[in-house]
Amino acid sequence: MNTSSSPSFWNLFAPIQPAPSRPPALAAWFTPARAHAEPPPCTLHFDPDHVFWALQDLPVLEARTHFLILGVIGSGKTVTIQLFLQSIAPRFCLGAPTPEQLIVFDAKGDMVSLLDALGLPPSAGQVWLLNPFDARSAVWHLSEGVRTPALARFLAQLIVPEEKHSSAPYFTDAARELIFATVLALNHTAPLRWTLRDLLCALDSLESIAAVTARHPRAHQLAARILGDDKHAPSVLSTLATKIGPLESVAALWHTNTSGRRLSIERFLAEPGVLILGHDPVLRDSFWPINALLLKALTQEILRRPNTPDVRHWFVLDEFRAMQRVECIHDLLNLGRSKGASVLLGVQSLEGLIEVYGEQVAHDLLSQCAHKVLLRAGGPKTAEWAERFFGKVRRLENVVTHSWGPGGHSVSVQQALQERALFLGSFFLDLPLPRPGQTYVAVCDVPSRQCIAILRRPFDDLLAWCRRPSGVPNVVPRSDEDQVLLSWTLEEQKFFCGGLPPVRPQPATTQLVLPGTDGTNVSLPSRRREH
Repeated sequence: MNTSSSPSFWNLFAPIQPAPSRPPALAAWFTPARAHAEPPPCTLHFDPDHVFWALQDLPVLEARTHFLILGVIGSGKTVTIQLFLQSIAPRFCLGAPTPEQLIVFDAKGDMVSLLDALGLPPSAGQVWLLNPFDARSAVWHLSEGVRTPALARFLAQLIVPEEKHSSAPYFTDAARELIFATVLALNHTAPLRWTLRDLLCALDSLESIAAVTARHPRAHQLAARILGDDKHAPSVLSTLATKIGPLESVAALWHTNTSGRRLSIERFLAEPGVLILGHDPVLRDSFWPINALLLKALTQEILRRPNTPDVRHWFVLDEFRAMQRVECIHDLLNLGRSKGASVLLGVQSLEGLIEVYGEQVAHDLLSQCAHKVLLRAGGPKTAEWAERFFGKVRRLENVVTHSWGPGGHSVSVQQALQERALFLGSFFLDLPLPRPGQTYVAVCDVPSRQCIAILRRPFDDLLAWCRRPSGVPNVVPRSDEDQVLLSWTLEEQKFFCGGLPPVRPQPATTQLVLPGTDGTNVSLPSRRREH
């Protein structure tokens, strides 16, 4: 069939705009002669009514339907997200007419210098860096995120995840229950004042757990069930020690932090601001429980607020899989729209998302982002999902039949209604990886334009649009000494334990009890140092 005679198929796609040649510099990009032919995109010239997505300006209210960019490493995700950030960065400067906030996940450790180049330096009062290993980081008191029993239970599950295939689940279940009971007691003793360090010190020994929980009736009952079991309690404490160990460095760094900045969620949401969530693949177990709890607390606070037709809270979560399981993301995508929340998810592959969330939830997360940019796929499952997402088209096709017989040659033409995939999965597997001097290709679902767009543009054009990161260091490292957790002082011990001070052994005899291979217990010295 001659497709040129049937334009209906190609009308499904947006027209491809010709791309100008690479400019010598940003300042020379839009000459007066070009101004009428191609207006400057809002990634270069801020427009409060638009955002830059899918290489075009979209109405800002479309941001409430959320964004997804899916592509393998090196497919152009970072550049696409940077252009998006450039189009919204001025919204978070002090003096903005309405308070809007940006919550961004620093997946690659380069966000500080990029935001500095966009006019949001780390020294600005509205920019909050939450990376305990950075000397400029603010401190967030954990007590603000677990003010209710439900959030206390959520924290306990983050620290001690369920081990579904364990042959002895009692020990992890009991350790989780001790954390929950201890948080209940701390909320009663020092509401909104206790820190992560206080929680770890309270969980340091069976005696301290008993003394802290004794000050709250329900916490005492929950802890007593486990602590009263002399046979298994030491093993529960050993399990607990292995789970809270990765958090010791974070607790110590926050305790010794000298920046003088303390993050308050309510105050942050009341003013223009930026919150940078730190990340380090080597220290992932130390980071992700804190980030998950903070996002949960932010989401709950946003969902408590009145409905608004405007976008107020921008979440940019590149390399989303690296955040581990973010339980609140479903509520943020589903319910956050009416509260002014906009979410951008950057994902490398569907396979990786399924590994963290399971197949049903992973598909649900992708479907909740209306504006999608699909780059080169890295695996068959991702490509198959893309083929199914764009679906099929029905079209009349000519079926030509040739026959030969005694009467000679005859030709018959019949029309048949056929269903064809709009894109084959192999199309996404074969999309090029953009390089300088080559072409950036993306397939975009843009509901606000009522079209599917195949974008082709010289990658040099996109690179020329991108601001260069500044020379501000992305991390100002803390000293190793600051990462060693300090035990409670006698005054702190008395405050949290009340009239029942725990019997705390001397440093030389402080022990952790671990089960040995021969069925006996092995004692290890504590790693903490005293004041």
